Amino acid sequence: MERSPLPPRSVNRPNRLEIQITAQREEREIPGSTPTRDVLNLKQVLDKYTLTLGLQNAHLLEILITLLTTGKVWVEFRSYNERLQLLNPADAMGRPAAVDLFNEYLITSKEKKLTHPAEGTRRITVQLPKIVNEVPGGPRRAPPVP
Repeated sequence: MERSPLPPRSVNRPNRLEIQITAQREEREIPGSTPTRDVLNLKQVLDKYTLTLGLQNAHLLEILITLLTTGKVWVEFRSYNERLQLLNPADAMGRPAAVDLFNEYLITSKEKKLTHPAEGTRRITVQLPKIVNEVPGGPRRAPPVP
């Protein structure tokens, strides 16, 4: 009996970056504010947290793994807290599959970055204000060197 070759990973598998996530955000700095609730897909959540935490940040991977393995995660920032939860609990997966999904996200993010045309060089100049120590009677002079 001859075995048929396995299909490529992307065949018969829905786009896992489209998993729906409920995000509930509570502001910490505004007392009495009501929490906001949004439904985002996993790619949108990863894009948002990539801007906040950085692409190579271990916290980003840990947030993703916790969300996908337990179905929910609580993330605290200085100015707000956010609770992320899988909209469909059946989208939960094991740790190896979650790590594989994160690697898939990294690859697609890098490919997207490479396919965009290069932007022109930007120049940003930061000039600090001069601090002048003025004393009554004129500018300060350094003491003579003996």
